[in-house]
Amino acid sequence: MNFKIKFIMCFILFVQFISGQTTPDSAYIRINFSSDLILQINDTLVIKNKESIVPVAPGLKRFALRPASNRNWYMVPLYNTVQISSGDTIDLTFDNPGFQYEVPSFKVIDLKSGMHIGKEQNGFWSNKMVKPALIASAVTANWASFYMRRQADDFYDEYKKTSDISRLNYYYDKADTYDTYATAALIVSVAATSALLYILIFDD
Repeated sequence: MNFKIKFIMCFILFVQFISGQTTPDSAYIRINFSSDLILQINDTLVIKNKESIVPVAPGLKRFALRPASNRNWYMVPLYNTVQISSGDTIDLTFDNPGFQYEVPSFKVIDLKSGMHIGKEQNGFWSNKMVKPALIASAVTANWASFYMRRQADDFYDEYKKTSDISRLNYYYDKADTYDTYATAALIVSVAATSALLYILIFDD
């Protein structure tokens, strides 16, 4: 093999190497948050910078956004899932209305089209007040059901023991009323417990 052929082959290999190095095999995320937030990508990469451009490998990304301090913020965390292609640059935006019971917004924007992309998950089940509220509801309703059932049993015992005709209807009605209340409280307790179990099993 003469020198010219060797030179041409080396030049081709060099061009291919350079092309491989310059071909975009990364995507980029632009972060521009006005507050102290922590961004977690696919449960591994953690970013704490307010303003930065971060290279990431292409693929399906799941973003989790939470405040550096959890105080006075009721949504912890916010999620967003998006498929990122090689060479893409996306913008992460966060908007907190500042009202306690309004849902903050965490969106992924394609900088090329300006369109929102990804699946935002910041709904009802992310509210950190829901689980304690369901636990309190289940416990309170269960206690109320037990109490009402005891009251119903007491009135029914009085109904069976009394020989006063005028008191029969009174004790019977009381027993029936408390029995209805006990059943309703039990239904609330079961519903709250079921909702809590659903969240614990299926909520991210």
